[in-house]
Amino acid sequence: MTAYVCPLLKQLQEAKRLSAKHKWKRPMFMDNMLKKMERELMFINDIFRRLERWENDVKEALSVLARFLDDMLDDGCYETRGLEFQLQSIDCKISDLKEHVTPPLRLPPLATDESIPSSLSKTDALQEFAFVGRNPGLPLHVSYVWQKYEKMRPQLRECLLTLVIFPKVSVIKKSLMSYWWIGEGIVKDDKSGELCFQELINEGLITPIYKAHNLVADRCMMPLWVRDELSFIAMMVDAFSYGSPGLPSSLLASSSRAVLVQGSEEPEQSIAVSPRFNPNKFQTCFNANQRNLVFGKEFILMRNAAVLQLGRWQSSALEHHIEVKNTKFLEWLEFFKNLRYLSLRGISRMTELPGSIGELANLKILDLQGCQRLEKLPVGITKLKSLTHLDLSECCLLEHMPKGLGSLPELQVLKGFVINKDQVCQLQELAKLEKLRKLDINIKREAMIGAGELDELCKLTTLRSLKLTWEQDTPLPPKVASVMNTELVSPPPNLEKLELCCFPLVRPPSWLDPCKLMKLKRLYIWGGRLHNLCLGSQKKEAYHVEVLRLKFLQEWDLEESELLIEFPYLTFLEITECNKLTNTSRCLHTNSETEDGSLLPL
Repeated sequence: MTAYVCPLLKQLQEAKRLSAKHKWKRPMFMDNMLKKMERELMFINDIFRRLERWENDVKEALSVLARFLDDMLDDGCYETRGLEFQLQSIDCKISDLKEHVTPPLRLPPLATDESIPSSLSKTDALQEFAFVGRNPGLPLHVSYVWQKYEKMRPQLRECLLTLVIFPKVSVIKKSLMSYWWIGEGIVKDDKSGELCFQELINEGLITPIYKAHNLVADRCMMPLWVRDELSFIAMMVDAFSYGSPGLPSSLLASSSRAVLVQGSEEPEQSIAVSPRFNPNKFQTCFNANQRNLVFGKEFILMRNAAVLQLGRWQSSALEHHIEVKNTKFLEWLEFFKNLRYLSLRGISRMTELPGSIGELANLKILDLQGCQRLEKLPVGITKLKSLTHLDLSECCLLEHMPKGLGSLPELQVLKGFVINKDQVCQLQELAKLEKLRKLDINIKREAMIGAGELDELCKLTTLRSLKLTWEQDTPLPPKVASVMNTELVSPPPNLEKLELCCFPLVRPPSWLDPCKLMKLKRLYIWGGRLHNLCLGSQKKEAYHVEVLRLKFLQEWDLEESELLIEFPYLTFLEITECNKLTNTSRCLHTNSETEDGSLLPL
């Protein structure tokens, strides 16, 4: 359709050119009429572009909906509670699509992520958009986002604007958003980020995504119509660096944020620098979809940044592989004194970090997940006294932890702690971490754990989540096996979630006693040689676990009826490829009393 309008615009521009030669021969009202005609044609042309984009968006949304339905059918989740969660999620997506199905023929001409027409300044465009936002006669989805944005407090506005750079129909992790917000100082901590995330859900600006066994969403999507309108707002307030035609660009310009985006060809540099760039104002560099990172001396121009999200933010490592040809730019990190969030997640060809990383006194979050060639950590990492989150999970070649991790007073989350032979950093160091609430431990093939060493974990009174992973198909040495089965080993007293991956023993350890895990609500066991969870005469009462997930237990010998006796308080049960158990993913109802004292049926 734009093919019909473009020739008219060219003819009109020719008319304006000829008219300008004879300015003294025509009345002034003709100037205004020509401008009005040009603007209205541009409006019509913009509508046609919007219709084409709208059609593509609807097709994309329908394909996503089809994938969700396929996943539901593949999961075979037909129990009441599990099916309810699945259907609620799909219903939200259909509702969003329904809002989007009315073609945007009456949308304001500038509420788009296309470039601003040259006939309008930014100020004029924003004023016109504000007028449209206040016009009660327009459809709800035209004014809704702007009205919400106007009434928001500054903190929530900033949180909302960060979501614009994610591609359409993206599933975004809540933790990623929270890390970014903490890095920029928009929120103070995870709890504040959770509150902002929930508030955006309550405002109807993001769609929550729930797992079947969770009542709290850990991911979200942004409806297409919300993103379209928010893109325009972000461009007007200079939330990101934009290029033509109005899309985020890898440019250090007047904005405080730059976005790394994939170009059509392999880039000579990942970022470019504009004369308008102000290094004192700069805050964030975020990798949206750049696969090949190439940084030169321009990298140091971002030294005042608080956030460097250079790794992947997507869940799939196979679909979103990131490479860096030269890691020399990491040596300049010591100059990033304001840096609070650094993500190098999933970047290949990075074998080590520079020792100067210890100079980042303000660093709170360091994400190295999935750096599969990372072989060692510098001792300098133990100098990061402000560090609250350290993620080393899926770093397969990492053999040792540097001594001194216990000197990180603010550390709350530690993933990927390695236990190996000839340990440098011992478990007793972790007992010094008074704020640690989440811990993941990887036990290597040749690990030697001394008698009573695992007892150090019981000193972690603030710990709420613990994950223990053994290298697959690797039996523990006899000394370790004896430690695992002794009464001396006690779990952290306030543990609420426990994961055992590739557990190498046939019988459960004695510390897996319900009497020692009174607050445990979630138990996940994935892979390994475990036969059952029966402790025989040692066990004095049933587990209080509410969520149980068993996966890939080929030697399991307990029937489901016996399992339910062991876990009478279950609300959700997931079983995947376990011997003697049928695959299932369903919610359960437990015996509980009603208000009149009668028992509800199972």
